[in-house]
Amino acid sequence: MFVSPVEYDEIKDILRRNKIIFITGTMEYGKTYTAIRILWEYYSEGYTPKYIYTRLEDKIDVRSRPLDIHSALEEHHIIYFEDPFGRINYPTS
Repeated sequence: MFVSPVEYDEIKDILRRNKIIFITGTMEYGKTYTAIRILWEYYSEGYTPKYIYTRLEDKIDVRSRPLDIHSALEEHHIIYFEDPFGRINYPTS
């Protein structure tokens, strides 16, 4: 059962306006479930969802270079990047 966070409508509104959103917070607060629910809603509207899981060994590469996001974007698609910067501690540099 999905229980949306208080900020759910705000998250969707920011995504709609800015085309990108970062969902951050304490572990076990439902960030992934929230993102998957948004993917499902977009899928129900005819979008093609894409789920990208970043392996641990690739995380350093993701952080050390700018991501050419435009090469991954396609019309009527929605992309979810699973923890590209790490699960427990945010990098300080």
